[in-house]
Amino acid sequence: MRDAEQVAEVVRLCDGQAVENGSRGGVYVWHRGVGIVAVFHPNAPYEAPFVYLSPAPVNRHYYVHAGEYSARLCYAQPGEWLPSYRLITAVGCAIRFINDYLASRAL
Repeated sequence: MRDAEQVAEVVRLCDGQAVENGSRGGVYVWHRGVGIVAVFHPNAPYEAPFVYLSPAPVNRHYYVHAGEYSARLCYAQPGEWLPSYRLITAVGCAIRFINDYLASRAL
């Protein structure tokens, strides 16, 4: 599935918006008061998309990765992402993270 088709899939399924992040495309989705921006990794489809949340949660799974300047969600272990996965997979992981994060704060 091409990048544009994957973006269109997320826009359709999650009521999102297409975004541009430099030369990489991606999507913006709003879920439970949190903005999710998922953009393709420069080495897509072999590397997982980058996922940014706003407001940024205080959580061990959201941090600045080595060699980077902005915090992002860590939702896949190295080598866990498969080329057959799509952008909707990354957005779904972010939605699940937000749901779990908000549920844990409600305790």
